[in-house]
Amino acid sequence: MRRGTALLAGIGSFALALLGSTPPRAPVGPSAPPVLVFGEEFDGASLDPNRWHTCSWYSTTTCSIETNNELELYTPDNVAVADGVLTLQARQESAVGWNGKTYRYTSGMISSGGRQGEIPAGFTFTYGYMEARVRIPAGRGLWPAFWTLPADYSWPPEIDVMEILGHRPKVQEMHYHYLDGRGRLRQPGHAWKGPDFSAGWHTFGVDWQPTALVWYVDGVERWRFTDDSAIIATAQYLVLNLAVGGDWPGPPDASTPFPSTLLVDYVRVWDHLGRQSTPPRGEISKKSQQTNNFEISSILSRQTLDQMTP
Repeated sequence: MRRGTALLAGIGSFALALLGSTPPRAPVGPSAPPVLVFGEEFDGASLDPNRWHTCSWYSTTTCSIETNNELELYTPDNVAVADGVLTLQARQESAVGWNGKTYRYTSGMISSGGRQGEIPAGFTFTYGYMEARVRIPAGRGLWPAFWTLPADYSWPPEIDVMEILGHRPKVQEMHYHYLDGRGRLRQPGHAWKGPDFSAGWHTFGVDWQPTALVWYVDGVERWRFTDDSAIIATAQYLVLNLAVGGDWPGPPDASTPFPSTLLVDYVRVWDHLGRQSTPPRGEISKKSQQTNNFEISSILSRQTLDQMTP
């Protein structure tokens, strides 16, 4: 999300219907099945403050990502949970931010990273398969994303699981930002053209392992990065947001619909060895636990296909 110079067939139809997509052929650890270490189903009436913060790490109330020249102000009022779905809504309205600046648009974001020095991280992890089921909006200037940032609030590295520009709703953007051995910023990526992602629900995931990063769309691998010397071992936290404008998507125009919403059905993280850096500060729901049992069975039945080789 941050660009430029600065910041997961052998379990039957019932299980597949429950999951909403075929689980990816993720590589499994040498002796243990994958373990669900974070499962957010958004089942409550509001966002769980023990897991999520509605701004970036540097602000408690409102924020924006200035380094991208984005046009929105992220506020808690643009984040809602109802009927098992998280809504991040972008609106065309004026608002004054934490920095005294007036913004012409507001929007919503969530981060499991907390607020440096004030709000502890809700969840961080090192290695594992992360996935979200979302429905994105279409419209010029809209920029929905699902990504990670370092738990120590540095940058890079960053893993962009999903980025889609609203004027290109059929193109899924996958990127990895890191510093090479000489300290130079590297930003490899891949664009995959699929269906109109704004027309329905889709899953986006990345399997992050020591020797590869593998991107999945609706359970199918679409890209992998295999330079193991460049793959991070730095704990990361999760971010989902709906940006408006910025250097990459450009500004909205008269055709851009407002309000627009990024809808999130769930966010889940599995670890092949059962490790987790920071446990989620809240219980994993029964729905997630039940789903995890199906997915473990599915992945184990496909282990012979799951080799992490370049």
